[in-house]
Amino acid sequence: MNGTSRLTITIANSNLVAITGAAFTDTFRRHGGDATPDTATTCSGGVVTATASDNKFSFAGGTVPLSGNCTVQVDVKGITSGGWLNSVTVTSTNAGSGAASATLTVWYSPASACPSLRIRSTPPQARSA
Repeated sequence: MNGTSRLTITIANSNLVAITGAAFTDTFRRHGGDATPDTATTCSGGVVTATASDNKFSFAGGTVPLSGNCTVQVDVKGITSGGWLNSVTVTSTNAGSGAASATLTVWYSPASACPSLRIRSTPPQARSA
């Protein structure tokens, strides 16, 4: 929880022509995660837009090579513990649309919230008789 993970969406193209105008908006369930401005894509011409602390990001204008694929990446900060279904529908100008989903799991580590306990060893003291 409150950690950051890299979310990768792969857009695959089995067509014999490149897919143009690939685009999508990925909206997370509120409290499931927040996007950060740290983004990347291997899709030619594509632009990824993410705003810090927003529960969505978008991708537009990408070209997916013929018989190939490309990726869109964004860092996501998990803010509430649990499993969250993430679904995306990718649209394009020349190949229609397609949907996919996966589950994002955010774990809460109680150890990080516990105070630390220190044990100090003290040498025995000499007793006087």
